[in-house]
Amino acid sequence: MAPENFDGWIDTERKISRPASGSTRLIRHHSKKHAFPDGDYLGNGPASVFQNRLAGGWLDVWDRKYNNITVGDPDDLAPGQHFDYPVFKGYYAGVRWLQLDTSEGLITALIHQNDLYVQVFKPKMPPLDLQRKAVVAYSKASIAFLHAIDAIGNKFSSDGV
Repeated sequence: MAPENFDGWIDTERKISRPASGSTRLIRHHSKKHAFPDGDYLGNGPASVFQNRLAGGWLDVWDRKYNNITVGDPDDLAPGQHFDYPVFKGYYAGVRWLQLDTSEGLITALIHQNDLYVQVFKPKMPPLDLQRKAVVAYSKASIAFLHAIDAIGNKFSSDGV
């Protein structure tokens, strides 16, 4: 949980090297999931990424509306609804700044390191019978700044190919 005097600003200006312990988590901030209705960021997009799925994005300012969908999960749709893409939760690459508009106020993160990924929440996982090997072990933090992120497998192989 953020300290009581948290003013809504997270700044990674101080260069932080990878921890020797193998841990990749740099900063964690916990908050209620419903507190993040939307956000904007300057970084690579439009989609979230995995270690083996980094190509194809371009630098821009991206507007994200909160959603809790899993790509292709038919159970996410009520009759008459449509998928709300892109997915809000996940890993993002090349982020220079991030601003989340919460019911508790704005949270703004300034990222001065090119080697960090930003995790925004833990995406909803598909049901166990549909996961196969396409599963990632996300941090439980609401916001995390990471030196490394997991690759994702596919339904046939967990090696991320």
